[in-house]
Amino acid sequence: MTKMVELGALVAQSLADAGYVTWTSTGDIYPALAEADKVILSFRPDVNTTTRILTAVAGTRQTIDDADLRLIDVRCNLDTDDSELSDVIRMESRNLPRNWRTLTKVNEIEGYLFDDRDPKAFECFPPINVGRKLRVVVSAPFAAYGTIDGTTESKLPQTYDPHKIEWALYRCMSRDNSPLASRAGSHLQVFQSLMGIKVTRDNNASPKAGHEKT
Repeated sequence: MTKMVELGALVAQSLADAGYVTWTSTGDIYPALAEADKVILSFRPDVNTTTRILTAVAGTRQTIDDADLRLIDVRCNLDTDDSELSDVIRMESRNLPRNWRTLTKVNEIEGYLFDDRDPKAFECFPPINVGRKLRVVVSAPFAAYGTIDGTTESKLPQTYDPHKIEWALYRCMSRDNSPLASRAGSHLQVFQSLMGIKVTRDNNASPKAGHEKT
C-alpha cells in the first residue's frame, strides 16, 4: 500500500502547491484522499470484504449487520461449534417451486437469493430454522485514518492510487474560491473513466440523473 503522505505530495504537485499553501494537507488533501476510499468502495464493494457468522432468524429473509455495507456472498452452513458444513450456492427464484417460502424449515440450506436493490438482505432456500448459522462475506466500511503521518498507508491497493489522486484533485479544485475550479470537471471525468462509470448525457434527461456503471 502507498503511504498517504506520498499520495498527498503527488496531489499537491499536480495542484502546483507543493508547499501546501492554498490547499493544506490535513484540511484539504488528506480528507479528499480519504473520501476517495469511500467513493471507490461504493462502486467496488469487493475492495474491502470480511467474513461474518450470521445467526439466522426463522424463515427465508435474513439481514447482515447494520454497520456493514452489503452482502457479497453466502459461503456455507455452520454447525453449532462454528465448524463448516455444506456449501451454499446462489440461486434464482425462477428455478424454485412457487411455494418455496413455505417449505419445511431446515438446519442446512442449499442456496440463497440476493437482489442488488436490497443489498443488506438475502433469502434462504429452503427456509432455515432459527439459531442456525451461516458464514457470509460482506463489504465493510473502512476504519477512519485518524492522524496521518509518514507511516500511514492507503487503505486501497496501489492499483487504485490513480483513482484516489484524480478524485482528490477534483475535490480540491472544486473548493470555494479555488483558482483551478475550471479544471475540476476534467479530473472527475478521468476518475469516472478509471472506475468504468458511464455518464449519461441527455438534454431531456432529469437533472437528478446519476451515474451508471458499465
